[in-house]
Amino acid sequence: MGVIAMDMEQMETLANNLQMIHDAFLQADSATEGWGPTTGETYLAGRVETFADKWRMKREAMLESMKSLQNVIGQVTLNFTEVDNSLTDSFIGPSQP
Repeated sequence: MGVIAMDMEQMETLANNLQMIHDAFLQADSATEGWGPTTGETYLAGRVETFADKWRMKREAMLESMKSLQNVIGQVTLNFTEVDNSLTDSFIGPSQP
């Protein structure tokens, strides 16, 4: 029978890091807006605006994926912690407050 070992602190750190990345992506939302006209060239301005629009759409999809992954990691961490506590209680009895 195999052994499953998980470091819950690393799982929590991963979830926290994903939140920080998510927040940074949210703040970057306006970083690419409005740069087109500053190029001074109509064609280049259009290309910059097109890039900004595509990057915004890609970033939104990535934000959704990050949030979903963060939720999954949080649920996995919670489930493993609950199972671990339940198994511990079945071997040594519930901890006393």
